Amino acid sequence: MKSNLRLIFYSFWLVLQLFQAAFTELSPDEAYYWMYSQHLSWGYFDHPPAIAFLIHLGTHVFSGELGVRLLPVLLGVFNLWLWEKIIGPKNIGSYFLLITSVAIIHLYGILATPDAALLVSVSAYLFVYRKFLDKPDFQTSLLLGLTMAAMLLSKYHGVLVIFFTLLSNFKLLKNKWYWFAGVFGIILLIPHLTWQVQAGFPSLQFHFFQRISRAAYTFDLTTEYLLVQIFFLGPLTGILFFISAYKQKVNSSFERTLKFLFWGTYVFFFLMTFKGKTEAHWTLIATLPALYFGVKYFQNNAVLVKRIAIISVPLLIAMRLLMAVDFGFQKLKDPFKIFFNQERMTIIEDQASGQPVAFMNSYQDASLYSFYASGNGFPLNNIRGRKSQFDLWKSEDLFRGDSVLVIPNYFQNNFDTIQFYNENIPNKWVANFQSFTRLRVKSSTVKLENQTNETANIELVICDALNEDILLEANPEMPVQLVFYVFKNKEIIHEQRLKTLSNTDLNQKLKVTIQMPDTPGKYAGYFAIGSGWLPPTLNGENIEIIIH
Repeated sequence: MKSNLRLIFYSFWLVLQLFQAAFTELSPDEAYYWMYSQHLSWGYFDHPPAIAFLIHLGTHVFSGELGVRLLPVLLGVFNLWLWEKIIGPKNIGSYFLLITSVAIIHLYGILATPDAALLVSVSAYLFVYRKFLDKPDFQTSLLLGLTMAAMLLSKYHGVLVIFFTLLSNFKLLKNKWYWFAGVFGIILLIPHLTWQVQAGFPSLQFHFFQRISRAAYTFDLTTEYLLVQIFFLGPLTGILFFISAYKQKVNSSFERTLKFLFWGTYVFFFLMTFKGKTEAHWTLIATLPALYFGVKYFQNNAVLVKRIAIISVPLLIAMRLLMAVDFGFQKLKDPFKIFFNQERMTIIEDQASGQPVAFMNSYQDASLYSFYASGNGFPLNNIRGRKSQFDLWKSEDLFRGDSVLVIPNYFQNNFDTIQFYNENIPNKWVANFQSFTRLRVKSSTVKLENQTNETANIELVICDALNEDILLEANPEMPVQLVFYVFKNKEIIHEQRLKTLSNTDLNQKLKVTIQMPDTPGKYAGYFAIGSGWLPPTLNGENIEIIIH
């Protein structure tokens, strides 16, 4: 009877996920990772390579959204099977009802994101780790090292799983086979580490320096995190999982590790809220421990599990329908608008008439356009944007001198607009497109300490990061300007246009005079370079400014 129930459930779940994957449009992040898969590499700007290879394999089997999501769906079903083997539920029916009552299990068994690869690799690691605790030998240590590498090649959050494992069981540091597993895992990571070195450690720069929010801390960053995490494991099961993780006693080293992984993950990202916004899905590595203790604690309360399922499952079915079908009600559509992008991209494609399209500060829209339209899309960053994999691809240089349709992320009276339902999409053509993101403004000045309203003299050199010829005067209608911005947290409090640049200014020592802010405090200064009406891009490193 149990084997029949398993077969029915896993078969039904697989078919359900495949249908959902095929009939739900790609989210912006999925389109971005699809772009990864078009340029296979051992590393990418924001993430390790696992998701790119998974999408690449899937798109060789099916086209469209189903191809992008095929491997994440298959791995998602395999992951549920792993969970069953690890948890060992006494009542298999209650177990299936419980996991189908958790929203993230519905979502991350479909979406083609690094989290899909991370989730199954964490499960595989914990599955092997329990066997390793019982019998540490050559075979299990090889498998443990393999799963360690798989986690880190999926998403860098995997390092937290290894850290909390060691924190929960210091005896592992005396185990030669655990050291062997670690060394083997590092060997498997060599191609990715080599890529990082050759690319100049872009992921390290991004996650530790560029991604950290510059905004001042507000209390709602912490309260929002706490509230979202309860519902992230829900809608109704979240609070029960936290209760069970608190009350359920540990009976083994393995369960002790799960406790450390559960509470350690939530405490770690709680502390991260004091540095900036913490995304809800960053705690995904705690999902298996949450389910483990939840199932153990409530396995003798089948009535409660059924009541939860009666309420949760219809809500989650409604969520699935709203992800895939536009029922015409804007209020219903808004929470799921990330899954409705194809029509918007098609309208922009009609306006572009085969020419490249630059999406200002949106690598995600550029990716969606590349997936759903037949033309080329690329992001055009400015001082408000952030770098992405497109910067490593040097995508802007591919269209230098072309006629480009720019989709700004703001409105001005001289912009054209495309009517799209209740949205006016701004756009403006740029003939002889020129952008200077790759230029670097280098200065030995890293800190300025001065009085209010005074000036400071800085020497700098503007050079081409690629050491190739670049013409600053290629488009006389859009002169190139050197600008200095002063930020207070994330807000621009001062903009100073320093000079119009010419070809002769490259690789030469330039002297500029900077106006200091009129209010005491700590600020960040950046040199930027702009072309015509296009907002400047940040081309220099942070200069710390202290005003007395």
